[in-house]
Amino acid sequence: MHQAATSDTDVAATRREHERWQTRPGAPAAVRPLVSDSWRRCRDAGVDPDHPTLDVDVDDGTLAELRRASPLTESLPLLERMLLDTADAPHVLAVSDADGRLLHVSGDRAVRTRMDSLGFTAGARWDEAHAGTNAPGTALALDSPVQILSGEHWATPVHAWSCSAAPVHDPLSGEVVGAVDLTGGPEVASPYALALVRAAVAAVEADLLVRPRRAPDTSAPPAWLQVLGVEQPRLHVAGRVHTLTPRHAEILLVLSGHEAGVSGDVLSESLSQGRLSPVTVRAEVSRLRGVLRRLLGVEAVGTRPYRLLVPLRSDADDVAAALARGAHRRALELYGGPVLPTSEAPVVTRTRLELQGSLRGHVLRAGSTDTLWRWASTQAPDDLEVWQRLLRELPYGSPRRAQVAAHLALLLAEG
Repeated sequence: MHQAATSDTDVAATRREHERWQTRPGAPAAVRPLVSDSWRRCRDAGVDPDHPTLDVDVDDGTLAELRRASPLTESLPLLERMLLDTADAPHVLAVSDADGRLLHVSGDRAVRTRMDSLGFTAGARWDEAHAGTNAPGTALALDSPVQILSGEHWATPVHAWSCSAAPVHDPLSGEVVGAVDLTGGPEVASPYALALVRAAVAAVEADLLVRPRRAPDTSAPPAWLQVLGVEQPRLHVAGRVHTLTPRHAEILLVLSGHEAGVSGDVLSESLSQGRLSPVTVRAEVSRLRGVLRRLLGVEAVGTRPYRLLVPLRSDADDVAAALARGAHRRALELYGGPVLPTSEAPVVTRTRLELQGSLRGHVLRAGSTDTLWRWASTQAPDDLEVWQRLLRELPYGSPRRAQVAAHLALLLAEG
């Protein structure tokens, strides 16, 4: 659902409320809930409302690479035709990446000049953690179209402006790839402006759907990643087995789950409970790229965003594929144990629990007594429900029945 400003929003009252809330941050804010929620996020992130961090922190070469890597760059002419050529009032169009960094800013020259002086320029970060409440940053934070009117901005230098923005999704993967924003006077906060932005985003997503994709490099030999039940992951390439570091396997698990690629921030959050620094992430990816280049003979990992450029499957993928087609016996045969059992990376913990839970559910729902026995004895020695189910399913003449009953009695006594 889009988040629109109401037509009777009182600009002066909103600005007064913003000023009042700065001195009484614990009190309820008399603004729209999406705005008050955003204000709290900005306060918690330590964003200074009078001096937000709006500097450009990338050089021209890096910005050019970010633009080339963004699927939205090719859509810029379409967006300009839809959002600038029919403009009734002066405003600017901004396109950001999924991290909230502005990649392109175009439109009315006078408005652009004034916005440049505020840091609303290509290369600057306009996510909430840097710029506070604003349409492109808040749209990305909520994954929803939004309008931000004047004093609803967290940063007071931007109170003269209003903006309407919407996130853009890759139509195949569902991943957010950026945001489209219109910034200008009060007319940009009208329902018409937000509807226009949403229509433009829909056109871009339709364009992305039919746009030719870069195919994986099929010149590389097939690679298979072994992560089930092993503390030391292994990469199988052309009949040879190579040991990887757990961190490199964790990175490959992240990238294999995101065909469209991920940002450095997403990769950091996937790898560690406490966020890794961008320098650490870049260093680990650089080392992994070197390892894969040596093993596969091609560039296997792209950057900005980080993504796989070669086909890769894992033993965890094989188990999931077997479950997807209802072959739970085959899935159990392929399941070598938990995904990287000693890893505490969030991506591994999530994958481990999801795969275990899915396999367990299939075994309980449709498993034979042999399948139940194999799962219970090898993967679930302490799972009371599985052992109770196994005892109910075993015929009275089964030689395993006494063993199962004894183990179940032990579990009940310990519980």
